Amino acid sequence: MLICESMSPVFVDCLKSNYSAWQERDVIDYHTTASQAAKIFNEIQPKLTLCNHTLNDASFVSSLIDETRTIYDGPLKIGEDLLQISIGDDITTRSLMSHR
Repeated sequence: MLICESMSPVFVDCLKSNYSAWQERDVIDYHTTASQAAKIFNEIQPKLTLCNHTLNDASFVSSLIDETRTIYDGPLKIGEDLLQISIGDDITTRSLMSHR
């Protein structure tokens, strides 16, 4: 299993719209874009990839998935609060949000 922080294209667009060029570059320089992450996923081919450190807004998540899927077609999950991950012979996930 690979857990990778990943910025959605919508977030990158927000940076470009709301910050100076040097501030945008500063943030992008120490985070992974969706396409950069997808290239890493293709090299490693994990049983499951979990993208985290993203806003769980629908537009952010869908743009992250869409951009990642242009390069990587393996198992992919977006991290969320209270996501339970069980690792054994298989890797399974389930959201505990509905159990609160």
